[in-house]
Amino acid sequence: MILCQQIVVEYDKRSRGAEGAAARATLPEAYALPDAFFGQNGHCHCVRLRQNGTDFTPRDSMPELSSIREMKIAGNNDVYEITFTYHFAIGKPVRTFRHAKRPVTTGSTDYLHSTLKENAFTLSRTQTYGRLLYNGRLTDFDTGQWYYESTVMNIIRTESGFDRDIFVSRQPDVVYRQLEML
Repeated sequence: MILCQQIVVEYDKRSRGAEGAAARATLPEAYALPDAFFGQNGHCHCVRLRQNGTDFTPRDSMPELSSIREMKIAGNNDVYEITFTYHFAIGKPVRTFRHAKRPVTTGSTDYLHSTLKENAFTLSRTQTYGRLLYNGRLTDFDTGQWYYESTVMNIIRTESGFDRDIFVSRQPDVVYRQLEML
């Protein structure tokens, strides 16, 4: 079974500076699962926060695992491939193969302008916990104002049941980063 935890922090340009960045740095990259999670049929827990200065306000969000477009999970033979795919919902800057973590070799340079899609990591019996980190700058359609989002995706493979502390009881085996200077 695959469990996922999405943590999204939304902030604006007033919270972008050193003081706001220091406040964001104190946030955990994993949370304990709430009691309500155990009554759901889904496998994705979401924590969505809005930053205002150094304060954080929780926002409601309950994504389905299939609605998270920037991450794909493909499983075969007890191995799960986790793929990061740039999607416009992440925001700017657009990630292309220029941002790839591993070199791509091809006879043409056309791939440099294609949106990024790369294998982030693999979950297996020995490597069961991974984390994706990415960020982006978006535009509010109503006001035209820029805002920023930082996202942490915790993905864990479990063979048996799970408890509230499954994401916080240990560090991930592998971390994939697509963090841009915003």
